[in-house]
Amino acid sequence: MVDALQTEIDKGSTSVGLYEQLGNDYFDWANALSSYHSDDTKAASDAAVYWSKALSAYDTYLASNQKDAVSVDRAIATYETGDSAGAISQLETFTSTVTDYPQAWYYLGYLYELKGDTANAKAAYQKVLDTDPDDTLGLKDTLTSEIASM
Repeated sequence: MVDALQTEIDKGSTSVGLYEQLGNDYFDWANALSSYHSDDTKAASDAAVYWSKALSAYDTYLASNQKDAVSVDRAIATYETGDSAGAISQLETFTSTVTDYPQAWYYLGYLYELKGDTANAKAAYQKVLDTDPDDTLGLKDTLTSEIASM
């Protein structure tokens, strides 16, 4: 799929949606390599390349469009390249303007938790619960327990 998308872009397609699709494909490849081959040095190196390519595709998309999922995926890819401070900053900026997107609050809370910032992690996880009252993400029980244990 990546080859077909890249061919369309190389042919001069003006469909910016191709960049979102391309970013998502690179994201999926990098995630698979990172998740299933974590002890393989070559796979880790390949994953880093795909994370960078995902970032580049997302940047092109976001230069002319705004989509919540793409902004959050870009922050996740930033984290996966080793820039946790950059990812947190991106999510903080995003959630300051888009306050009702629970996925962003979840990943922000997760990154705060990894950093050891318990107070901000709890607050972000609470925002997930507040912005997803119907529990469409299926995280209510997990986050309620996580908040209580912090």
